[in-house]
Amino acid sequence: NKISRNVSVKLYNDLNCAGLTHFAPIGYNNLAFEGTFYGNDKIISNLSIENAGLGTVGLFSYLPEGASVERLTLDNCTISGGNSSNNNIGGLVGTLSGGTISNCIIKNSSISCKNDTQSPTVGGLVGRSYSRSVLHSWLTARLYFNPGVTVAIVNNFNAI
Repeated sequence: NKISRNVSVKLYNDLNCAGLTHFAPIGYNNLAFEGTFYGNDKIISNLSIENAGLGTVGLFSYLPEGASVERLTLDNCTISGGNSSNNNIGGLVGTLSGGTISNCIIKNSSISCKNDTQSPTVGGLVGRSYSRSVLHSWLTARLYFNPGVTVAIVNNFNAI
């Protein structure tokens, strides 16, 4: 289950997601995005991903080896999730497993996980990383968490 490596997506305009409801992360439910998402220096704003039923949450749920997200800004977004296990919540990517993030920005946003999750990780850019390929990216966002939650800009930065 995947979205092919041969897929290349390029934004040509800013996207204002105000009023969009029930947005599901790209590549959720074991359907990994394995292509290239080129943001083209455009902005996705007012996106709300608030799904307590999903454990791996971000604009992209899971980014595997060979996939990339480049030159994208998220502005004024709310990202929230978490279930009883596998709780990786990131603004851009829930779980980065070999993929690459470059020249991405998250600003004026909030990232959080629900209160009763087990072993949650919350990251501004990435909830949990098994890759060392986060390049030239930054954030100005609020991270909300409870005691016992591991929090970082890129969380659990483990190399494969």
